[in-house]
Amino acid sequence: MIDIHCHLGTEDFFDGLSKQSVASIMNYAKSKGVVGVIACGSKREHWSKLLQLESLREDALISLGIHPWFLNSESMGHIEELEQILIHHPNIGIGECGLDFSPNIIKKYSSLGLDPYEDQIQVFIAHLKLAQKFNRPLSVHCFKAWDKFSSIIDQYYKDGHLPKILVHGFSGSIAIANFLENRGVYLSFNAMIMKSKKQLLVAKQVKRPLLESDGPNCPMPNKAYSYPGQIPELLSFLSTQKGIPEELFATQVNRDTLEFLGELGLKYHKWIKT
Repeated sequence: MIDIHCHLGTEDFFDGLSKQSVASIMNYAKSKGVVGVIACGSKREHWSKLLQLESLREDALISLGIHPWFLNSESMGHIEELEQILIHHPNIGIGECGLDFSPNIIKKYSSLGLDPYEDQIQVFIAHLKLAQKFNRPLSVHCFKAWDKFSSIIDQYYKDGHLPKILVHGFSGSIAIANFLENRGVYLSFNAMIMKSKKQLLVAKQVKRPLLESDGPNCPMPNKAYSYPGQIPELLSFLSTQKGIPEELFATQVNRDTLEFLGELGLKYHKWIKT
């Protein structure tokens, strides 16, 4: 199994809750059958740390981007920097990026003198174009922006230029899930499906759900934080809810995960049964 979205290797994983080393987190994950993680950087300050992680650990793939919570007036310049990194690092993904139109984010950017909608859209589309140009998988955050996100996806899909996209921690409706899946977009789920009946209902109906810890940000019930080693418990829970034998469901999730990762996931084939 692979944790398709977490923040291993960034300071997020070591603020307050988890003081474990990357090695101990991954050793525990492997003891539970999780052979790899996709470690996502959400802001420019994460990128150098994750590039170091990539060079040190065969079991980690990294993905670099600018999360919609962390935009500033220099974000488009950082996109140019990201393009140079992609040129020199052929085995990294793109993201976490995306759109977040929740009121607190809109208020934040308005107070900073940014256009809270257009600046987010511009930076997201810049990531999308990089994924298209370099043929890299794209990890996306979307919250309260489903209409705009769906329209952008639909445009690229109809033009035949849609790269492989994962909406992590999917929180949209069943109708949106169907719309996106019909356009080849992947959706991943975390421990929120154990807490939200709405998200569980959607996850049960999604055709090819992927699984993530979003570590350390999305703990399971009665846990302080989330980490890659919890993926098997999440898989067992969702397979039961779907009424699919666990081994069969694991094979399906592994296959779809590797399909999303494409060439970046080739190194995991020796460890994963599909």
